[in-house]
Amino acid sequence: MRILPLPTLKTALALILLVVLAAAGYSAWYALSPLSVSKLPVEVEVPLGTGFRAAVDQLERAGIAIHRREFELLARVLGQDRDIKAGSYEIAVPLTPVELLDKLTRGDVAQAEIRLIEGWTFAAQNNPAATRRILLELGAVVGNLIPAAIVDAWFESRVLA
Repeated sequence: MRILPLPTLKTALALILLVVLAAAGYSAWYALSPLSVSKLPVEVEVPLGTGFRAAVDQLERAGIAIHRREFELLARVLGQDRDIKAGSYEIAVPLTPVELLDKLTRGDVAQAEIRLIEGWTFAAQNNPAATRRILLELGAVVGNLIPAAIVDAWFESRVLA
């Protein structure tokens, strides 16, 4: 003997609709509410060749409370999970996940001061490892406009020659 009747199709569809609306509401709330940050300003370094998950690890280590799964799902839905740019980022105000993702994909890196001293040459330093590191850092500062392969080729032809 059955005590409760079987759910009707209408009831099942209403339940599915309720679950979909709840998921959409949570997604909108997550995407548009500011992330909590341990201290401001936060500086985050995303090295060249870093994948999305490693970049999220860098953000978490810097003190930005990102919900990993939700942030990755947001990036995938927006099609930006493969567009993270390397560089040094400064976060001065709490950002929403959408704003943070936009900052990382645009390559909105922090400004840095570089002094080029007249008469100074890379070859004069007599330290090839330091010279290569300076060139790679310079490439990261300008938004990775100088790929590592070009730096290596220039370095080998000019400095080590």
